[in-house]
Amino acid sequence: LYGLAGIALPLLLFSILVLLSLPALYWSMVEETKHDGTDIDEIDSNGNHDENEGLKASELVNVTTVNSTFVTLVAAVGFGFISPVAAPHFKDVLDPNMSAGQVGLLLAIPAFLYAVMSPVSGMLSESLGYKRIMFTGMVLLLVTYVMFGPFQYLCKLFGLRQFSKGMWVDQIVSLVLLGIGAAFAFVPALPDMQKSLLHLGPDATNAIAGYFNGIYCLGEATGPLLAGLKEFLPF
Repeated sequence: LYGLAGIALPLLLFSILVLLSLPALYWSMVEETKHDGTDIDEIDSNGNHDENEGLKASELVNVTTVNSTFVTLVAAVGFGFISPVAAPHFKDVLDPNMSAGQVGLLLAIPAFLYAVMSPVSGMLSESLGYKRIMFTGMVLLLVTYVMFGPFQYLCKLFGLRQFSKGMWVDQIVSLVLLGIGAAFAFVPALPDMQKSLLHLGPDATNAIAGYFNGIYCLGEATGPLLAGLKEFLPF
């Protein structure tokens, strides 16, 4: 995608995917407020999943698991896409002579902030709700994609030019938002899915944890593949 139309096309695609995820996330967030969350200590014997029955994959499917799957996949694809295209992109908009070390330092910004903000995301999720934090994370990622390009209208609006100080500020802010947004999108996804499956017992929560890791890795693998798609196209 990057080779077809530069940075704008993949970022536009990711922005559309994020936008598509927001209504469903908001809807499930509203639905959650209508019902009290199920606490594992409150599950009575009648509500427990029969351990003698095998867990079916269909039992793991509900609004929350589908929504969190989409959020995790979209966020991971976007996060994985940035690294492969960062070097040529930074040379195009920041400095044509930018060294690999400088690129590495810039890419360290979102990685460092993701590490710092992950515990914060977890704590905020417990107090404010998992879906609210995921919603916030996806909005931040949407802003990241718009700024990282940056899109033409944004350049005109703020007078951004190649190799200018303003462009440096734009890129650094977008990387900051990428780290924070990723932490807010990823961290609450797994506990939110597990909470929705508590009534099925520990087998279900363990299974969904493995599923979550698979979806995250799939997104991380898909991002670089999209970045290098041009190499396999005849045009």
